[in-house]
Amino acid sequence: HDARRWLLAQGVNDDQLQQLEGLLERGSLALRPFFLKQLADPELVGRLSDVNEGSALNFLIEAMIARESSKFGGEVDEALSEIEREQFVRTMMYEVARDMADNQTVSISESTLTWIVELALPKSVSQPVEFMLKNRAPNLGFLTVDSRPRYLRFYHEKFLEYFLARVIVSTISRGEVPKFVARNIFGTSFLETLASVLEASTETERVAFHTGAERL
Repeated sequence: HDARRWLLAQGVNDDQLQQLEGLLERGSLALRPFFLKQLADPELVGRLSDVNEGSALNFLIEAMIARESSKFGGEVDEALSEIEREQFVRTMMYEVARDMADNQTVSISESTLTWIVELALPKSVSQPVEFMLKNRAPNLGFLTVDSRPRYLRFYHEKFLEYFLARVIVSTISRGEVPKFVARNIFGTSFLETLASVLEASTETERVAFHTGAERL
């Protein structure tokens, strides 16, 4: 209710608010302040009226990837292009989600995250830049501290579901089966997220996924 009142105060009209109803349910990722500010953009609301909820989820998370990739600082910005920084954040979150699924846990150690940073580096970079990326990684907005010291988890379960769904779509499209798929039982919420990710994918990606799934 607070989110709806705030959006109305920002100039979102009743018709536009109705278009956003599916994103404003209790516990929704869209209720986070950053995403709520995105939804207050009249241009964005107009675009969301023409897409499904899966595309909206994809749009909001990609907006956050862009925001997080802009926070590394001048030296990193000089060494890596905007596209490279965004791909670095995206790849790192994919690998974090994969590691959690492989180990059947919802948290990751800071030491493992450091290794993932090395894996996700887009190209050979100087040691100072690598150090900055390793230092910044635990503070990305997708992650938060876990109850265990020096462990991290995703800030919201939907982040884990989304990035894990992306990993599954990518690997199955290549004709591979991630080991966590064979030994995990996925709940309804994750399967809904996977369906949303597929809906938001390009036609080429969907065809590759279904072809890979049939082949397996």
